[in-house]
Amino acid sequence: MDTLNLTDQQKVELHAQFRDASGNATGPNGAPAWAVDNTSLVQLQPLDGGLSCEVTALGPTGTATVTCSDTNSAGDTFSDTVTIVIGAGEASQLQVTADAPASK
Repeated sequence: MDTLNLTDQQKVELHAQFRDASGNATGPNGAPAWAVDNTSLVQLQPLDGGLSCEVTALGPTGTATVTCSDTNSAGDTFSDTVTIVIGAGEASQLQVTADAPASK
């Protein structure tokens, strides 16, 4: 997965799926690590021993990159990233504004 779009009022659960060099399903070597490059946009909550992670939008719009990584028994670290694009949600408030008064 490359990019995922959320509104500022949504959350999503990501899942780590492990494969060997031949593409066969396999398990992790330990608990995968989840990280985000912009903690002001999303909050991460690892679940199921790190095999899943809940990503919750915090309100501001923008872009954050979530990374999941693990290290195999040979000491090789591997990872995958998802770009989360946070957009504005549906309107729920209205504000009336006025320009400065002008002569007729």
